[in-house]
Amino acid sequence: MQAFYEAGHTRAQTERRFSIRSSSWSAAVARGDLTPVPAATNGAPRNETRGRVAALLAEGCSYTEIAERLGVSQPTIAFHARRLGIPAKRGAAKRYDWEAISAY
Repeated sequence: MQAFYEAGHTRAQTERRFSIRSSSWSAAVARGDLTPVPAATNGAPRNETRGRVAALLAEGCSYTEIAERLGVSQPTIAFHARRLGIPAKRGAAKRYDWEAISAY
């Protein structure tokens, strides 16, 4: 698994390839079985990541596709999209239907 990861695959790709959860990854790092890359964006500065997100959004890529390509989470993509002035998706921004909760 470490060799696959060090071959340039992201943490997310490695987790999918070996069918492990994020918690299992963290436990392996804590035990010293895995040595992680220091930054989730592979060392790219935040503004560089934001530029990549902007370019991929302009190409019409989904948040999921962008997250996989850049090796970051979908919430990270949403964060950068909001910083670029793109409003949050209604479904993602609305975690609970408060009107239904209040009515109940």
